[in-house]
Amino acid sequence: MTLDEFINDVMSSSKQPPWGRIAASFLGTAQMASSKVSDQVLQWGALLVRNAALRWAPLAVQNVFCATADCSAQAFVPCAACGKAFCLGHSMLSYHGEGICEGCATELVASKRGVRAARQQQQRQQAPAPAPKKDEAAAALRTLRLPKTASWDEIKSTYKKLCVKHNADKPQSAAARAKNTERLKEINGAYAVLRARYERVAA
Repeated sequence: MTLDEFINDVMSSSKQPPWGRIAASFLGTAQMASSKVSDQVLQWGALLVRNAALRWAPLAVQNVFCATADCSAQAFVPCAACGKAFCLGHSMLSYHGEGICEGCATELVASKRGVRAARQQQQRQQAPAPAPKKDEAAAALRTLRLPKTASWDEIKSTYKKLCVKHNADKPQSAAARAKNTERLKEINGAYAVLRARYERVAA
């Protein structure tokens, strides 16, 4: 069924509740927008018009007013949580025509947030303690094959010698070049760690 056929069907139906014309005009306006959002709204509205007629018929026939204080609008939507009747402005709807009032929705969201926060707190308490950080400087010195007592000048000198020794640009076989490239990565990483430590100490 196309949108025009649906709107004509809704407008020509004599058995529909008074809110049907409002829904039809809204759907007619949505027809002008050619976006995914309007398509989804149109689909939701069509399902709501189809499903809500049966759910809301008893309240539409009785002249029941909204349970919200200072609201004199006619109530169509029975709240699924508290059972009171509310107008469309003070309720949230699914496309099945089921609704929940603002107060119950707020309480539900607050309780869900509280449960989630309690669960996250419990998970944080049960989480294992982080593993102790390895001494990066000691590992870097081992990579450069230096003792723990090496001075900064010794580190720089050894780093330069190792870079020359494992230079991947000099003539060599493919296997040796790959091996030297990997070794240079290790050497450069170790030197970066030691230089950062030296700069922190010197600062």
